[in-house]
Amino acid sequence: MSLENFREINLYEKTLYNSYQNCNNTFIYPIHNYYFGCNDNIISIYNENLELIVMNDTLIRNNYNNIYISLFNQRLVIQYIYNNQSIISIFNNNFTNFGKESMIELNKQIIYIWNNEPIYIEYKNQCFNIYSIENTLYYQYKLQFNIQGYSNIICFNKDIYLLAKLDYDYYVYIKLGDKLEHSNYFRLDYDDIRHLSIDYYQDIFHIIIMKNDNSLISIKKHSLDIFVHFSEKQVYSSISNFILHSNNTLLIKNKWADEIVFDFNNIPKYIPRIFKSLDIEPTMTRETSKIIYIQSSKYFDYFKWIVENYDTSENETVIFYKNVEYNINIQFVDNFIIHTLNMENMSNPMKIFMFTMGKLILSDGSIYKRSFKKTNIVQNIMIHMISNENSNDFYIKNGEISEYDLKKILYFLIINNIKYINQLFWTPFQYFKLDMKLIWNRSKDYWEKIYNVLNKDENFENYMPYLFYNIING
Repeated sequence: MSLENFREINLYEKTLYNSYQNCNNTFIYPIHNYYFGCNDNIISIYNENLELIVMNDTLIRNNYNNIYISLFNQRLVIQYIYNNQSIISIFNNNFTNFGKESMIELNKQIIYIWNNEPIYIEYKNQCFNIYSIENTLYYQYKLQFNIQGYSNIICFNKDIYLLAKLDYDYYVYIKLGDKLEHSNYFRLDYDDIRHLSIDYYQDIFHIIIMKNDNSLISIKKHSLDIFVHFSEKQVYSSISNFILHSNNTLLIKNKWADEIVFDFNNIPKYIPRIFKSLDIEPTMTRETSKIIYIQSSKYFDYFKWIVENYDTSENETVIFYKNVEYNINIQFVDNFIIHTLNMENMSNPMKIFMFTMGKLILSDGSIYKRSFKKTNIVQNIMIHMISNENSNDFYIKNGEISEYDLKKILYFLIINNIKYINQLFWTPFQYFKLDMKLIWNRSKDYWEKIYNVLNKDENFENYMPYLFYNIING
């Protein structure tokens, strides 16, 4: 069957259409009347008006190429695709863990179907094939036309739904159940789609389009008269309707529930400060002799001060800081102590960035945390670095950043001519005692470029713990 054999329909006829701006998520999935968005290791949940109701940074990891989110039997299923592996995390409706994470060699979405068994779908040679996790072929659905790709996959009652893309930016709805059913084709009138996802719930198809400009398009259409073309499925190994008994940790041994209820009230909430305007938080400034103190929690304010005072400052030293005191862990052979450092009371002059706490490796985006091992404490604190790698450093890998963030950091370094040798040192502390000569060693244009980046892109503030050391040292 070619496109000429079934007609084009108007997607926007008898639909509910909404558009939202500034939806800054890498992935976003509609689930019932909510939206689940992902950006690095933060998951955000929005209501039907796209108003933020929950933001949580404890549920998802930040090393994934793709991520899928779905509900099943009052539980949240999160699947990370990283290279050719899938990591499955399942959470109860209060976001406590349901069992342990599972890892399998698979880079396709996993769906939990009516008997609680996880399956995956592969499209090949104009066929949708349904497999068990152990790679047993259950069903095959033969299409009479070729498709270029398809959306995330939704299971509702005993049917599976997806959105397939044809040639020339045409799309069709597809339903896989007792037989294959599909709609006539329609257009999505956007050529700058960054991410597309769907939901199917109570006979309503919900399409979400994330555009490159961070705007979000929401399209809801009733499905009662959508599926007008049919073809029979081929059964290879029938899926049992009984609950499976297996040691496979991916299995959820609950009965099928037609109505999925998910209680959002028990989700542990984490709402970080959101920068509405970069100038809403005033800086605290004081001067002592030739030293000027600039107190702010935002790196933006530090660069703003440099730009505004580059030509007029008579100070010899500038101190940018958020807090005066910080705690640092010092390891013994068998335990560790927490030592409080008062930055102002350090009797010995503190070298710039003495307390960098880790490094970011630019070749693969790995993050290493630095550990201090105590060898001697005198008047204040003397720390000597020992390591299982070399005599100077002791680093432990504790995560990775996304490919998107890595590219953004590298681009920033290159266009601003900032030196780096495959690594960026970073610190969670914000106390920087700088000789003004370090600032004047760079032209005012250099500082203005960096200031303008933060002024235009508020999210770039999040990268500053990794970049500040290299920006200053140039």
